[in-house]
Amino acid sequence: MKLKELLARCDFDSIVPHLLRIYPRHATQLPWYKEAYDILRHTESVDNDGTIRIAWCNDDVKYGGEPYIHINNCEGQSWEGCLGAQLDVADDVHIADAELAARCLWSLTFYGFRPDECDYFDCYRAPRNPYEEQAKRLEDAQFRNYARKRPGRFHALSTEEWKIYDRRQSRRNRPKRMRDHRQEVRIKQLKRMGCVENTIRQILARTTEISREQLAYLPDTQLVHEPDYHSRAYDPSRRMAYLHEILARLLRWMKTATATRGSWPYCPSLRNIRCSPMNGRRSVASLRCFRPMRRY
Repeated sequence: MKLKELLARCDFDSIVPHLLRIYPRHATQLPWYKEAYDILRHTESVDNDGTIRIAWCNDDVKYGGEPYIHINNCEGQSWEGCLGAQLDVADDVHIADAELAARCLWSLTFYGFRPDECDYFDCYRAPRNPYEEQAKRLEDAQFRNYARKRPGRFHALSTEEWKIYDRRQSRRNRPKRMRDHRQEVRIKQLKRMGCVENTIRQILARTTEISREQLAYLPDTQLVHEPDYHSRAYDPSRRMAYLHEILARLLRWMKTATATRGSWPYCPSLRNIRCSPMNGRRSVASLRCFRPMRRY
């Protein structure tokens, strides 16, 4: 059986319980899993000789972990090629089709929920505003404290250079530890301010009804959460209905997850959702949630 055939046999509602059970922290990301599922269902597969191997992995046992089911040859691969690949399930793996689909969906979306998305590498992207630029310069300076060389894009060192780096860092005296702590605190502050500034710019780019002065309170918030959900209805008349449906489902999924795991950082409301057409071709919904910062 090929991956495309597996997804055709499992609707998304049958996959959700397994996603919640295996990856409980991903409950708030279920709308994006739904988008990825719909993209895959409407993507033409490319027939190939490749296989996706599903087998037990014991790599974590020596570190005190437990065996787990691993999906091979799926992460980072083209979605078209994975859809046309044959599923090779080990004889000692006994799971339902819906669970297998959930695990494959998690592996396919490891680097992003869309084929053109690579959120995993966000830490290596170029700074988007002055705050992130300052944070990047300070991180580079902190790296040079022990690497004694100009850092590259990925702070890459050879094995021997990393040993020297770790040795120098382990021999820090008290003034150097205090310096590192001050730098780490400042980097954290700058990254947070960079995130807020980027959010403000995104909001201002989408509407002329809000001014920067009206958003002046955002730097004092504890949480700024503004995810975007894209319509994958593939039917222009159902684009808005699709967005409302997946967000209404999100509320139900989160309530289910909350009942089993406890409270989440925020609980959205459909009253906070704004849907708008984009370029006449697709639709996007923004759900904004701001939590005031607690003052001590």
